[in-house]
Formats: sequence, C-alpha cells, structure tokens
Amino acid sequence: MDSSDVRLRVFKYLRYKRQCGIVVFERGLWSSDKPDILAVTKSDYLIEVEIKVTLADYRADQSKYKWRIQERCLPVGGQTRNRRFYYAAPTELAEKIMPELRPGCGLMAVSDSGYDPVWCRVPAPINKGAQKLTPAQIAELVRHQTGTLASALTEIESLKKRLAEAKAQP
Repeated sequence: MDSSDVRLRVFKYLRYKRQCGIVVFERGLWSSDKPDILAVTKSDYLIEVEIKVTLADYRADQSKYKWRIQERCLPVGGQTRNRRFYYAAPTELAEKIMPELRPGCGLMAVSDSGYDPVWCRVPAPINKGAQKLTPAQIAELVRHQTGTLASALTEIESLKKRLAEAKAQP
C-alpha cells in the first residue's frame, strides 16, 4: 500500500465516517505548514494527519523541527493548532510504530480490505488548548480544498489522455 492509497482511505474516513466537511491535502493555514491531510470537524476544530508508509520515514519525522518546538500545540497568530494529531500507516507498519508513538499523537491503522479500512489503533488525545477556527480561517481552507480538487481533476485528465494514447498504440 502506497501513500496515495493511505491518503484516499483516510480522506474517506474523515469525510464520511467522521463527517468533516472540509478535508484538504498538503495545504495548511500557516506558511510553514504542509500537513498530509488537514480536516475541519463539525465543531470547527482541526484534525491533522501525517501519513507514513515506512518505519524509516516515521523515524525521520521525529527529528523534524516541528517536534523540537512542539509546534503542533503552540499558539500561532493567536490560534492554537490542532485539536487532534494522528499518524496514519498501513496496518502492519502501525503495529511497528505503536511502541515509538510520541505522547499526544494518535495512530490510524489503514487496511487495503474490508468495509472499514481505517481504524484508530491509538485514539489521539484532545488538545484542550485548541481554539475553534475563525470564519476567515475556514474560508482559507475552503479555498485550499478547491485547489486540492483542481489538482485531482488535472491528474484525472492527464491519466485519461495517457490511457487514450496507449489504446491508440498498435
């Protein structure tokens, strides 16, 4: 299972199971932020999900600057960031990550089969310092969501073109 597979399953889980009305890929509210997935709950709080498909990638993430300053919980521009933070990984990898999981993080295990392919192996604790998003921040995320959609539609068109060209080849 690659990162695109994990991302799609987590997107569906957040959008349809958790009922998050806004889900964006690799876009954030702050210039230094490019989370893999950022979702807005029905109560207007942020959920961030970082996708990992190898143990080496997970371990490399632990040395990033964001963790040295505990960026995920610090106020930025008057706004405390995420209400919840999760790592999402294929089921086998999630089991290997569990013993190394940072305090304050949740862990989603993602399967490539079954009716419910995403389950919270470790529920993320609630960051009680998180504040609801402002209407301006929600509008910014909606703008980002349309960017995510435009990127996806461009990729679909590119794939259709390549498929048509492949079919035209003798």
